[in-house]
Amino acid sequence: MVLVFSFACSQESDITAGDTGPAAPYEPRVFDDVNPENVEAVLVAAPGLPEFPDCTGEPRNVLVTLQTQEYEAEIAPGITYTFLSFEGAVPGPAIVVCLGDWVEATLKNPSDSLHAHNVDFHAATGDLGGGGVSIVAPGEQTTFRFQAIKEGAFVYHCAIPPIPMHVTSGMYGSIIVLPKGGLPDVDKQFYLMEGDFYTEPSKDDPSKHVYSPTRISNENPSFVVTNGKVGALTGENPLKVNVGDKVRFFYGQANDESWIHIIGGHFDLVYGRGSFHPDSFREYGVETTVVAAGSATVAEYTFRYPGVYLLVNHKLIRATEKGQAVQIIVEGKADPNLMTVTAPPSPVEGVVARPTATPVASDSDETTSAPVATGDDTFVSLQDPSGSGEYIFDEADLTFGVGESVNFVLEAEGEFHTFTVEELGINVAVTAGSTQELSFTFDTAGTYELICVPHKALGMVGTITVQ
Repeated sequence: MVLVFSFACSQESDITAGDTGPAAPYEPRVFDDVNPENVEAVLVAAPGLPEFPDCTGEPRNVLVTLQTQEYEAEIAPGITYTFLSFEGAVPGPAIVVCLGDWVEATLKNPSDSLHAHNVDFHAATGDLGGGGVSIVAPGEQTTFRFQAIKEGAFVYHCAIPPIPMHVTSGMYGSIIVLPKGGLPDVDKQFYLMEGDFYTEPSKDDPSKHVYSPTRISNENPSFVVTNGKVGALTGENPLKVNVGDKVRFFYGQANDESWIHIIGGHFDLVYGRGSFHPDSFREYGVETTVVAAGSATVAEYTFRYPGVYLLVNHKLIRATEKGQAVQIIVEGKADPNLMTVTAPPSPVEGVVARPTATPVASDSDETTSAPVATGDDTFVSLQDPSGSGEYIFDEADLTFGVGESVNFVLEAEGEFHTFTVEELGINVAVTAGSTQELSFTFDTAGTYELICVPHKALGMVGTITVQ
């Protein structure tokens, strides 16, 4: 016997007779009276979205089939994790319906699953959002139907205990209930969900991570990612738009809260808490907006200037150290009235420049002067999208001998970068388009992490091996 406890996440607020203020909520229709047309839902992998209906006709009966899948995949470079998912992806696909539609959901749990699963739709009313009627053991399936009577963007997730384990292992997605008449047209729209993962290396293989009850109890995530893995939407996979595009973002968070911000821009319009109700609050021209835990926020922005933008959780450790950052590449003509360089970087007049790096002695706390290189220069190009197309070191994996003195020549392309090896006390700042040199003697064998501090979360990492 499997004993399952579920918790309600979807509740309908009461509006008492005689109250003034908000418009009356949508009145549920009778299924047999409407006799709705059956329509198969189109499910598209994130960050994509299906074509939106115009939502001008009678309510439909939207048939949605979700299959659970438990699978091992990479969560960060060189690290795998066993994900729990809907439709074999994190997040699960966005489900798009109209206000008043019925959603007839079939949940399938394959026989090779290790866990029972269910689905709690935050857009549903009654029976724990469907969680109470959709419990399926491995090898089972079930179907239930609910009417979407609240317009907005909502989260759905598995609610089988231990609920945090299922949710923070990837069992979440969004259901978007469009208002009557739909939403105004935009040029592009993207579906994003942030997730916090609590993992630790397995005993047999440190590269294979497993769920960590200790980290979950301490609320200390190993990774905070957008769309399922570190770097899912950076490097070779950024979001791409053009100057002048009006872009709509559907941004959800199934477990924790987030404070999203576009570095280099502002949200023109935010549908507060993802609600499309005509009396729900709106925000205009805001720098940062909240995505409450277990909710989705909808925000729009028209990109006016080309370049690289970052959509980040402005609790910045999550963006820079845990892996959340989303990269947006905007192509088009620059408007110098919005941004222009009036004086490129140059030495400060009358100020003697400090050394760019001071190597740290391996056997004491005393610092030493930079040694003279004994071999040829080692050139490292610090690359970025304004030049070669992605954030990388070229070379990224360097090998030297113990006692070897090396003269690095560091060349930055179009952005500010650092050449940082914290364990060795190396931290060289290289401004856009400039070159810096660093001489260093490697005294201790080992493998050391090389990072660019501002772009680590975007994959600009490497190694220095001393042997």
